[in-house]
Amino acid sequence: MIHSKVLIFGQSFIDSSGGGITLTNLFKGMPKDKIAVAFLGHGLSNITTDICEVYYQLGCEEHQWLFPFNLIQRKFESGIKTVKLAAAIPSNHLPGGLRCRLVNHVFYPLLRWMGVLHFAS
Repeated sequence: MIHSKVLIFGQSFIDSSGGGITLTNLFKGMPKDKIAVAFLGHGLSNITTDICEVYYQLGCEEHQWLFPFNLIQRKFESGIKTVKLAAAIPSNHLPGGLRCRLVNHVFYPLLRWMGVLHFAS
């Protein structure tokens, strides 16, 4: 059977989210060399390499935030990322410090509420 190449944008193969589980079920059995994922910033956590091993991070070369949001948003490096499977992180673990919590729990929700989250970048 001939398989086409597939590029998935924005959703990684994650076994803890609905989108990731759906993708895993859809592409199970397809050759790994025919699938790649392109994702933004924070998408390289809790992923699985059962289905796909090629992950490209859209970083500061492709995805830029407008002023003044660019002062707050962390810059990510663009390129293919190597997936290192680590021990599971507890769901109640908050990565980073105060800045990370402010961005994830105040800044992003505020932009979503104002309706400018996608316009800001």
